[in-house]
Amino acid sequence: MQKKIALGWMLPLALAVAGALCISFQAAAQADPEAMKKLMDRIDQLENRLSEQEAKNARLEAQIEALTKSAGPQAHVVYPGTVVQVPKICLPAPAAPAPAPAQTAKAAWELYGYAKLDTLWDSNRIYPGDYALWVQPENGAGRHSEFMVTANQTRLGLNLKGPSDAAAVTSGKVEVDFYGGGAENKANPMMRQAYLQVDWPGHDVSLLAGQTSDVISPLTLPTVNYTVGWYAGNIGYRHPQLRLTKGFDVDGGDRVVLQLAAVRTMGHLVDEKNTGSDSGFPTLQGRAAFSFPVSGGKKATFGLSGHYGEEAYAPAVPGRPDVRYESWSANLDFTVPLGRRFLLTGEGFTGRDLDAYLGGSSEAVNVHKGTATASAGGWLALGIGGFEKMSFNLGASVDDPRNADLSAGVRCRNLSVFGNGAFSITKSAQFLVELSYWDTQYLSQPKVHATRVQMAFQYNF
Repeated sequence: MQKKIALGWMLPLALAVAGALCISFQAAAQADPEAMKKLMDRIDQLENRLSEQEAKNARLEAQIEALTKSAGPQAHVVYPGTVVQVPKICLPAPAAPAPAPAQTAKAAWELYGYAKLDTLWDSNRIYPGDYALWVQPENGAGRHSEFMVTANQTRLGLNLKGPSDAAAVTSGKVEVDFYGGGAENKANPMMRQAYLQVDWPGHDVSLLAGQTSDVISPLTLPTVNYTVGWYAGNIGYRHPQLRLTKGFDVDGGDRVVLQLAAVRTMGHLVDEKNTGSDSGFPTLQGRAAFSFPVSGGKKATFGLSGHYGEEAYAPAVPGRPDVRYESWSANLDFTVPLGRRFLLTGEGFTGRDLDAYLGGSSEAVNVHKGTATASAGGWLALGIGGFEKMSFNLGASVDDPRNADLSAGVRCRNLSVFGNGAFSITKSAQFLVELSYWDTQYLSQPKVHATRVQMAFQYNF
């Protein structure tokens, strides 16, 4: 009980101090009323603090009494300012928490793409119009200029990631644009890509299943034109496929990548037959690429690729076996950095029956001559970059089918030369401009040519 009373010793001491302060400053207060007022305010503050301290002391005393009664005669009570040894109290061990359920990684997705408006002026008619494949034959009609505006190249895509585990990483992609037909201002979506991919990073192996770009000739001609040089020297398109990729890292930063794909054969519809599926087996595509460091920490890459498939046409005489035509290609691609600002890229090809890969002539198979049309060509481009808000490209491409395989009036060469620039308006918005020259020849007809001026506004997201 004596220790309880000792808790209130601060009250009389504080009152004595307050009284002494009043006596000490009394003379000064009489001489200065303002000082007296400040002194009285200070005393009121001290009294409020003392009242608060008394209330705290009362609460502490009540808690101590409660602890003393509940602990019994053997209890050790700790008072403020006292250090004691408290005996160890043994409590029952808490139950082990239940193991948390295994967390399964969820799939995530990311929207990407761009909205694009193209304005186009052609000095002569270019097929099909909104984008360029070749110049149309005049057929005695003379030259005819055209002007077009379209937003059909607008592209939407989803990058998919997961679920994955420690050994395998799962991803995928779904992508469309609006060149699937329909009216110009009511365009239909067209599937570009739709696939899943599983990567095993520990083995540097990946498996892709779905529709995406071909393994052969994988580079893209850096042009503003939607068709990126198709039928003008840049072969390769998008097909449903099952693809296996294996990489090998070599000392010194070199890398080798091998790819093999089984691809649907895209043939022709003849009567009720599909010449591609009627071949009875898929087209095979393969590529081997070698990358190595060059100056500036960049890498150069050289690739060799090819494909082989067949088309089966109905025989001219009923009851005989199908007539088969081989579709094949051999291709070279390269990417070579030239210093800090320049990048040289290009591809070359040779092969037969290449219309499914947007190469050769519109007459991929000449059933009257019994030949699959042979063709050769390629493209070369110089990229100029390293600037803060702009980049440029210069390039040329050509596709040259073999005339002996063709019928009169069929396209027998197609050439394009272009230059373009991209200028950033903001981080997401660009202004694009391209000037291109097209020269197309038809067997046994005069060649035709056209100049295209293309301007585009593009918002990337």
